[in-house]
Amino acid sequence: LLAAAQVEQITLSNCLALFVMVGIGSDLIFVFTEAWREAKTKMDGTEETLVRRLKCMYIQAGGSCCATSMTTAGSFLANLASV
Repeated sequence: LLAAAQVEQITLSNCLALFVMVGIGSDLIFVFTEAWREAKTKMDGTEETLVRRLKCMYIQAGGSCCATSMTTAGSFLANLASV
């Protein structure tokens, strides 16, 4: 895998970047999963299409995604400052 990406060595910054991406991404997975379930309950009784459900999900999850990403980034920065 590393040869295919033409990476000769793995540095600390590569590991930190992966850590940050996984940290932020894992928060967003939980937010989107809950918003997907919530969208289904809000659409009971109406014609449910994939496009309508996705639109409802993104409207609900937008603010939460911003909030969780900012708090995670703030947490990483606070930990970085304490080192």
